[in-house]
Amino acid sequence: MLGDAPAERIARLEQRVRELEDELDQARARLLRLTEVSEAKSQFLNMASHELRGPLTVLTGHLSLLEDGAFGEVPERFAGTFPAMNARLAEMESFINAMLEASRLDDDRLHLLRSTVELRSIVEEAMQRNELFLSPGQHLVLDASPVPLLVDVDRERVVLTLSNLINNAIKHSVRHTDVRVEITAGDGVASVSVVDQGIGIAAEHLPILFTRFGRVRSDPAVARLSGTGLGLYLAREFARAHGGDITVVTAEGEGSTFTLTLPLAA
Repeated sequence: MLGDAPAERIARLEQRVRELEDELDQARARLLRLTEVSEAKSQFLNMASHELRGPLTVLTGHLSLLEDGAFGEVPERFAGTFPAMNARLAEMESFINAMLEASRLDDDRLHLLRSTVELRSIVEEAMQRNELFLSPGQHLVLDASPVPLLVDVDRERVVLTLSNLINNAIKHSVRHTDVRVEITAGDGVASVSVVDQGIGIAAEHLPILFTRFGRVRSDPAVARLSGTGLGLYLAREFARAHGGDITVVTAEGEGSTFTLTLPLAA
C-alpha cells in the first residue's frame, strides 16, 4: 500500500494537468469569441459612422436652406421647430463622430494633428456647440484665467473631448441648473474643469464610468437619456493621447466635477 502512494500522487497530478489543459482550452475559446465580437463591433462602428454621415449631411444642408428661406417663406409655426431639429441633428452628428473615433482607436488609426493654440478658444468653441442643448433659463458660465494659456494639441479632438464633458454635465443637470467651466493653470499643466450641480454619481458606478460603452443609468431621471456610452471613454483616451488625463470628483445627489488636464506648450 505504501508503495502505491507515489503512483497515486502522480496519477492525481496527471489528472489535474489534464483538467488545467481543458480549462486553458476553454479560456482560449472564450478569448477568441470575445475577440471576434470586439472586431465585429469595431467593424460595425466604422461602417455605421460612414453610412450615416452622408444622409445626415443632406438633412443638415436642407434644414439650413429652409432656415435661410431658400425655398420660400417658412410659416412661423414651422420655423419654431428649427431649434429642436438642429439640436437633434447635432446630437446625431456627435454620435457618428464618437463611433468613427472609437473605430479609429480600435484599429490604432488615431493620429493627432497638433498645433499650438490658445486653450480658451477651444473651450469657447466646445461651449458654443452645446448651447443648443441648454434648457430655458440654464446657462453655461465660463471662469477663465486672464493669462493666455497655450497648449500643443489636436484642436478638434480636444474640442470634442470638452464638448463631451459639457454635454454630459448638461444632460445630468436634471433641475436645469447652470454648468460652470473653469480654466486654470499651474506647474506646467493647464486644467479645464466642468462643474455641474446634477445628480452626481454613486461610488460603486465609478469603475465603469470611462469604459467603452459604459453607461450609468441608476437614476430614473436620466434612464432614458440618449447616448452611445462612448463619450467619456473617448474623452479620457484623447486626453491621455495628449499626455494629459481626465479625473472626476463626484457625490451622489451633489453634482460632479470633471477635470481635463493638458501639458502647457513649451
